Amino acid sequence: DAFEDAGQHEPLTVRLKNILKEYKDGLTIIKEMLQNADDAGATELNICYDARTHTTERKALFFPDMADSHGPALLVHNNSTFTDDDFRNITKLAGATKEGAPLKIGKFGVGFCSVYHITDVPSFISRECLHIFDPTFKYLKGAVKDITKPGKKLNLANSILRSSKQLQPYEGLFGFNRQQCFNGTMFRLPFRSSPSEICSTMYSKHTIDEMVSDLIKCSSELILFLRHIAKITFCSIEADSSTPHVLVEIVKTLQQCGGNIVTTISTRENGGSSSSKVWLVSTSEESSTSQKQRVGSVACSLKMQDGRYNVQRCNGETFCFLPLSKSTGLPVHVSANFAVMTNRRGIWAEDSHTSLGTTESQWNVQLMETVIPKAYYSMLMGCKGLEQEGKLTGYIFHSLWPLEKELEQHHPWTACIAALYKMISAGELMYSYTTSQWLAIKDSRFIAPAIFAVSSAHSDTPSCIVEAIEGLCIPVVDLPLEYRGYLQLEHSTITEQVFIELFFQGIGHLQSMQECRNAVLVTLLEVFAVEIGKGRKLERALKVALERNSCVPCSPNGATLKKCCELVDPQSEFAAMFEDTDGMFPSALVCQSGLAKQAMLRLGLHHDSVPWEFIIQRAQVIGSLYNLDCEKALKRVQSILQSIQKNLALCPEGEVPKQAKALASIPFLPVKQKPQIYPLSWFGEKCPHLLCGRDLVTCAESDTSDVDLVVGSTAAILQQNRAVPMDVCSLLQIKTTPTCADVVAHLKNLIDAVQQLKVIPLKMCDAVYGYFDSFLDTSVQPAISVIEELKSLCCIWTGKTFVHPNMVAKKWAL
Repeated sequence: DAFEDAGQHEPLTVRLKNILKEYKDGLTIIKEMLQNADDAGATELNICYDARTHTTERKALFFPDMADSHGPALLVHNNSTFTDDDFRNITKLAGATKEGAPLKIGKFGVGFCSVYHITDVPSFISRECLHIFDPTFKYLKGAVKDITKPGKKLNLANSILRSSKQLQPYEGLFGFNRQQCFNGTMFRLPFRSSPSEICSTMYSKHTIDEMVSDLIKCSSELILFLRHIAKITFCSIEADSSTPHVLVEIVKTLQQCGGNIVTTISTRENGGSSSSKVWLVSTSEESSTSQKQRVGSVACSLKMQDGRYNVQRCNGETFCFLPLSKSTGLPVHVSANFAVMTNRRGIWAEDSHTSLGTTESQWNVQLMETVIPKAYYSMLMGCKGLEQEGKLTGYIFHSLWPLEKELEQHHPWTACIAALYKMISAGELMYSYTTSQWLAIKDSRFIAPAIFAVSSAHSDTPSCIVEAIEGLCIPVVDLPLEYRGYLQLEHSTITEQVFIELFFQGIGHLQSMQECRNAVLVTLLEVFAVEIGKGRKLERALKVALERNSCVPCSPNGATLKKCCELVDPQSEFAAMFEDTDGMFPSALVCQSGLAKQAMLRLGLHHDSVPWEFIIQRAQVIGSLYNLDCEKALKRVQSILQSIQKNLALCPEGEVPKQAKALASIPFLPVKQKPQIYPLSWFGEKCPHLLCGRDLVTCAESDTSDVDLVVGSTAAILQQNRAVPMDVCSLLQIKTTPTCADVVAHLKNLIDAVQQLKVIPLKMCDAVYGYFDSFLDTSVQPAISVIEELKSLCCIWTGKTFVHPNMVAKKWAL
């Protein structure tokens, strides 16, 4: 023929064989059947492995060649019926049979073709029709007139069909009765008995067992996001039985929980006890500008524990109502009416290289920016609601937040994460463990990383700092750093300077947390010591705060706080002026830290000298100490005198502060007690034990025995272990030379008592005469009156008695 037909063509069997390469075997077939059932509004899907062999007598069949298909088969039933469109669409192979229905799971007619993994001759009954597909033309020989339509659609009302045994494999299953229209849809997929040009796989009981096992493993996820299907059963009928035995039963129950749904999916095997998985599911829907409805759902796993739920992270997968077996890296499952690949193994993204890629991937991005983050946020709010109602235990508020670094595929999921964190920023999803409140970011506080880390060896924030923040009832949110980068937290972060302000404002509230408070103060002192000289803001902030506030724990137990300038170094030479109980030393905890000690010295801790007010205060309490412990009081007086000497040395010449002069009127100086051997009465025995400086006499030498001999009976003498410097005596108004009147009176006492003395008073007389010699040499006018008074006394000691001066010659002339 000169004009032979020569157009391109492809046998249907080859086309089907190529389609099967895109679709996995096993559970994928069940997914496709679920997809069609859910799209049809069915609430149940029932699967049955029928191991029986039905009538194979060719004469008894409407289609004699169908006898080979009456052996073992897999039947799939759902409780919805085909629409007229469904009858038309299922015969279309090229795809796009549900384009006008965005909420239909199955977007492509090719999905149903996965059944050819099992069979070469699928058939189904719905309403009043029986459909048989025979792409190999093996089973409907002679019955198919149009080879472009390799199948048959028969009306169940046909009397010949009813009277034949063609319908025997369906009879009695799932309520089917050949005499009536079937209110449901039942597919029958007879196992091929030999490899065919479509597929070489031959199903058996072993293959079915694997399918059942796979169904059990993913039972919860399989039914989780389906909009209608709430029950799946898988049963089997043995070859010698007519009674189905239930192998698996999966049931989904829903419970409204605020704006979310708690979904419980129970799986029961072989009629035994059931196991359950619980999910919190949130869904968001909206219409796009093209009037195409967007739907997104997010589910997190819940585990019942002691009567309450525990939120669990899961290995998040992508769903288009059914699982696409594609991990996302999210801690939750996400479902949406995605634009999916024809084989349902993934969703379209920018790098999908087909003509559909751009449009379809843009649709998916829109889902990621709208309904999916809204559903995700709603789910997080649902978890918050459950926690507030006491239905959650151990819930960590950020445990279900996503991280870009964990994504299996960045595009288009990063768009979802960005949109979600924007919603989180505007809501109240921060949980403060210090105040047990749910807060917005603006009302929350986040501790900056590694604040007040003293050294690189200890780079974490000291635990006492964290504990103090908690004790101050600051609404702290414990959010790991990896999540903070998605949020604007600059004005809500507790930096070192912010902590300094908060801590010193609220330090009074930490009295019941004394150990923590003191540990914080030691830490701040240590950090200040490290910062000295660096010129950073932290150094200045710490210096101002530590100088202005009473913040250093004091002896004896660290309960009281003082400024550094109000305390004395316990290692200084002036420490003897104070007791631990006086609260004038930094506590032992502070002193144990070399850095803290260094900081305190820089902040005014007294080491080389002490203020005059300290000295005055110490002098004022000597009296009470003397009554308790005389020896300790005397030692303290010596320390006070040393402090006075040191301070005077630091004063510009002639510029002694007025307050220091008050020391002269304080009775803190000890009166010398009567020596063991002293011939006269002792004036000090008539005085208080402590006197003011102006009431005492001493000498510039450390030994005061000469003073004892000169005025011991007429003046109070200072008790001293060492010489008191002249400038100290001057400040305290201590007389360094006895008055002439006191010496004269003392001499008179000696004269009066000489007859009763058992000891010759020669030494005392020499001391008195020495005083008068010195006095008469340095005095002019006063000396005249003294001389006159002495002339009237028997004041010259002869070795035996006192005689009048006119009875004595200085030198005898022979």
